[in-house]
Amino acid sequence: MAAAVLAWLSACGGGGSGQGGNDGGGAAIALVDGTVVAGTSTAASPDIGARLSATSVLLERDVQERGNATNPTVSLLVSNPPGEGYYYRVLHTERAINYVGNSQRRADSGIDLQIGLSSPGALPMGIYDDTVTLEICLDARCAQPAKGSPFVVKVRLNIGFFAPSHPTLDAQVVATTLTLPHDLVAAAYSAALDAVVSVSAHPAPAINVHDLNTGLTRSQALSTVPTSLALAPDGLRAVVGHDAAVSVVQLAWPGSTGTWSVTRHPLSMPVGAVVFDGRDRVHAFSSALNWNPMRTLDLHTAIVTETPGAVFAGLYGVATAILHPAGDRLYAIDRGQSPDDLYVSVLSGDAPGALIDSPYHGDYPMCGGVWPSSDGQRLYTGCGNTFAASANRSLDMRYTGAMALTAATISSGRFTISSLSEHPRGTQVVLLEQPSQQCDARLDQLISCFTTISTFDPVTLGLTGRHALAPITVGPDRFAQVGRQVFHRSNGQVVLLSELRSAPDPTASIRLSLLP
Repeated sequence: MAAAVLAWLSACGGGGSGQGGNDGGGAAIALVDGTVVAGTSTAASPDIGARLSATSVLLERDVQERGNATNPTVSLLVSNPPGEGYYYRVLHTERAINYVGNSQRRADSGIDLQIGLSSPGALPMGIYDDTVTLEICLDARCAQPAKGSPFVVKVRLNIGFFAPSHPTLDAQVVATTLTLPHDLVAAAYSAALDAVVSVSAHPAPAINVHDLNTGLTRSQALSTVPTSLALAPDGLRAVVGHDAAVSVVQLAWPGSTGTWSVTRHPLSMPVGAVVFDGRDRVHAFSSALNWNPMRTLDLHTAIVTETPGAVFAGLYGVATAILHPAGDRLYAIDRGQSPDDLYVSVLSGDAPGALIDSPYHGDYPMCGGVWPSSDGQRLYTGCGNTFAASANRSLDMRYTGAMALTAATISSGRFTISSLSEHPRGTQVVLLEQPSQQCDARLDQLISCFTTISTFDPVTLGLTGRHALAPITVGPDRFAQVGRQVFHRSNGQVVLLSELRSAPDPTASIRLSLLP
């Protein structure tokens, strides 16, 4: 129990002066072993019209909150102050309270108590109960406590999952939502199955097919943890990346009598992005931050070949690689170096063509992501810049305009696209965007990391709508909802995969939502 000595407060607004709590005689309030013990007074407690603005304070603090603490203020309101002033003393426990400051109120000769709580991040999750005790007396020895004294404020700090809502945007409305029984490493939409195909690490490594019509999920075990996923052009097969291997999977959808077929192929690298072309070849990129060639596995011969870059030995890691809708080439964006760049490899020959970069060098940031338009004529990249996609080398990867993502601030950093999908008929672009700095876990700003879901006109590239993913309440907890991937179904409906950030059970953290 922390305490302050009795201080005197004048009724006319003068400052308080420190006074001793006990001069050795009479019946003063004293501290004994940290406990307040009241002496006996025969005088009636005078009524100075004192009351607290609040007798309890409840504060919820999210585990991701950092920076300055929110320190509440509780006031002692005095409606009938004595002309000669009064004495007061403040005591408090110290589970979550570091200090209690006090200052005189000018309006009514009362006292404002500033309750200073421990800094965010200093305390682990839990509930912390404290009390603030305010003694009001008419004399320095406290033989005449004011009516109602001591005044007690109960303070509870609850540190847990209390994610805030976006400060300005309305929440995205969804038509239906369900929780998937596994976590999420990567996912893709199969038009042939009208299903979401995903790979997961928990509760065990697996590939999963979720039927969007029946709501059923079917899973097949994988021998090691997956790192990436890509579907074949027919949507009926998948390639899964692993550390030092890829698995080729014949998919079986929920409710069918079909059986899974999983064939594992060793590959001497930590596999990052993968591409499955229409000629039964798998193209894989290393996730190591080094100069790496593209490796191609021919599924008919099981022979692995390497494709270097046109200038360097390969790409410096890979953030994203995709197959063009025509199936005759793939595009990739590197990472880990500045500037990042866009590359193409022609797949129409017996062997993949060399990785050729765009005609630009830092003119247009790529931000680690690339997605094709539904007609295959445009490439969208993670910073919102778009480029032509053409089999004509002189026209390919030429800048074609930019989408206006959310404006950057000093604290947010650049907003980047984490997932994008264009309507099958080319009438809408839906994307997920996040602030790069505030969503970087290393910078301790996750409390301000919000995913927004935005829509754009694919012809004009103009913004047509922007909403936030709202936090999700599960029991007593409120988790931030982080957008992971977004797809258009064949019928044009938008499918959203999101994750409950910091949810303790990874097998109950992924939500699949259908938008109206």
